[in-house]
Amino acid sequence: RVWDYIFGNVNVRSKYQIYKKGGLEKSNTLSIGAHFYLTGAVPHKWKIKQESWYGSFSPPDYIALDSYWEPITSDEFSYEIFLAYTSSKLRSSGQGRINYNFGTSISTIEGYSETMNRTWIGIDIDVRKSLKLTGLIAYDPYLPTLTELINGTEQTDIHLDFGFIYALNDNFRFGLHLTSPFIGFYWKF
Repeated sequence: RVWDYIFGNVNVRSKYQIYKKGGLEKSNTLSIGAHFYLTGAVPHKWKIKQESWYGSFSPPDYIALDSYWEPITSDEFSYEIFLAYTSSKLRSSGQGRINYNFGTSISTIEGYSETMNRTWIGIDIDVRKSLKLTGLIAYDPYLPTLTELINGTEQTDIHLDFGFIYALNDNFRFGLHLTSPFIGFYWKF
């Protein structure tokens, strides 16, 4: 556990491009990959939990129900495998790209019985060299919306996300999104 306090949840993400066609103007790629979490659960996976208890607020006994979202946690090995297709084309101005992507993933967390699936379609547009706008529609029954998280309810498995990614330089970028994770840091080396 000391390792986790110092370094966090160590994870390895490998990706292999199995298909690529096109050139600078337009390209299409298909990739497969896996994300291995050596000491913990796949992040951003939640389950709704309901609790009931007996009280004496009204005769004979009062049963109160309370529901809330709880992160799915584990101290064991977990993984996510994915398949992603990306279509990318040069913008008409010749500056930047427009990328469309579609993918699906399956996650397994040791100690949790269900296999978790996610399917998404997204777009990102280079507005200028340092700014990228992103949009995403996803089906993910294990990710609550912000409203669901606050209210402890389960309303929809469809999620809509918008955000941006800003590059401070060629190696470091940060992003803000409407859904979890709300803040992202990207370090490329």
